[in-house]
Amino acid sequence: MSFSKSACVMLNSLLFLLECFDYQSHPRLTTSEWLEHRELLGFAQSQNWLSQKSKTEIGDLCRFCEEGVLAIVGDRVICPKCFTYFKKQELFNWELSRQTFLEWVSLGLGFQATYQRIGDQLLLIGNRPIATGVEWLYYQIGTRLDLTETKRLNASQSSWVLWGTQAPEGLPHIRSIALWDQFYFDQGTLKLRSLGSDRVGTSVRFDLQTGELWIGQDRVGEVSFASREYYFLKTLWESQDRFVSYHELKQKVTEATGTTDERDSATYCQRLKHLTKAKIPQIDLILVTSGKGQGYRFRSRITLP
Repeated sequence: MSFSKSACVMLNSLLFLLECFDYQSHPRLTTSEWLEHRELLGFAQSQNWLSQKSKTEIGDLCRFCEEGVLAIVGDRVICPKCFTYFKKQELFNWELSRQTFLEWVSLGLGFQATYQRIGDQLLLIGNRPIATGVEWLYYQIGTRLDLTETKRLNASQSSWVLWGTQAPEGLPHIRSIALWDQFYFDQGTLKLRSLGSDRVGTSVRFDLQTGELWIGQDRVGEVSFASREYYFLKTLWESQDRFVSYHELKQKVTEATGTTDERDSATYCQRLKHLTKAKIPQIDLILVTSGKGQGYRFRSRITLP
């Protein structure tokens, strides 16, 4: 099985886009970020998720911490709050519209688009009629809702909760689904499957006996049995579809191999993923980062480009 380079680039850019929506209250991109992800962002611009660029001025709030006021220090610009340095070309921003993006998502999933902020973490983005009344579509930012948001969900007789890069916690009776898993590519174009569709993706399996990784009926690579890469994948496979922290991953791997390592957990795990990718090139399709260096999630099913 082979995947085009452009499809893998688009998938990585899609994850980057979801992280922007999840971690920034006013999502913006720098010119250099736009150039890095231009294939997907060109499509985003055609759908009006992305506006024309505007220039961040000295005295504006930092786009990362959203607290510090930008100031000139020598030939560079710095945020005195989070100490982020910017190059001159990075002062040009591209504004992302969360509302327009989620309205597009709602329509793509088979709902009538609407947009209403229920609270800081919960957005109502769509609805559609069903035999018993109305089915509601929400988007959750972050892992936990406050009491008001939770009550709103519990009061809805039929609801779906979408999430981007952070899996919800404390919603045992609500159907939640990763937005990432609803995307697919059709002749290079990004599309969405309707919720309730029978097409749920191709299964992924890690063989604990051999170290082989399978996507559907295709063997896509293997790692050496009992190696660090083996225990890295084993830990993620045994916790499939939930995020495992870098700390937990490093602890499990070093304990299983009887080794020690002075590197921090994030660096250690990112290195292991890099080593794994050398043996299983498609690993980027299967392991999803949680954003801001928290960990990885092993996807039990994927949509093939």
